[in-house]
Amino acid sequence: MDFMSSLSPDKKVILVGHSYGGICMSLAMENFPEKILVGVFVCICASLQVSTWSCHTRIFGQDPQRKSLLDCKLEFDQGLENPPTSGFFGPEYLESMVYNNCQLEDVELAIMLVRTNKAVL
Repeated sequence: MDFMSSLSPDKKVILVGHSYGGICMSLAMENFPEKILVGVFVCICASLQVSTWSCHTRIFGQDPQRKSLLDCKLEFDQGLENPPTSGFFGPEYLESMVYNNCQLEDVELAIMLVRTNKAVL
């Protein structure tokens, strides 16, 4: 956001977002539409900031009260009536749903590097 703010009004950028970078890219596009020439979304993940339980259920395939799909976790620091404040993809989910076509050593490295995603509120 600092970079986008620093651009002079006559400059436009091409944004490319991959995976969770698509969330950041969406936010930049919403806040600085006049500075975006084009946006390219590559294999992006949907934001955890969805407004209804039906969206939570579609994205995570679950009952939001359960707060998990396989070993994924959602945190609702502002109450269950509000969108989740953070999410974490567990190792079982990553191995079976995200990295299911990868070599085992790549899967193990990716699982070691995963971090909790904090929602932008």
